[in-house]
Amino acid sequence: MNRYIARHFNIEEASRVPYSYRYLIPTLPATLAAARFLRRVLHEETQLGPAGQVALVGRRIVGTPIQGRSRVRLSPKLMS
Repeated sequence: MNRYIARHFNIEEASRVPYSYRYLIPTLPATLAAARFLRRVLHEETQLGPAGQVALVGRRIVGTPIQGRSRVRLSPKLMS
């Protein structure tokens, strides 16, 4: 995925970030207690990921379009 993106963008930053907590969102009720729980899960994922205790499955890629390249629309398959 990164190579495909790099053909169209000058990648300035690429990092692994918390994402697993997002899988919980559709399963939780819209309550303050659920929001607090989700915040704790995100905090734990943020702390444990860099220590190698959980896998950070999210990706943050920051870049600027390469001059002269056509606009690219990423397919959902590339984003997963």
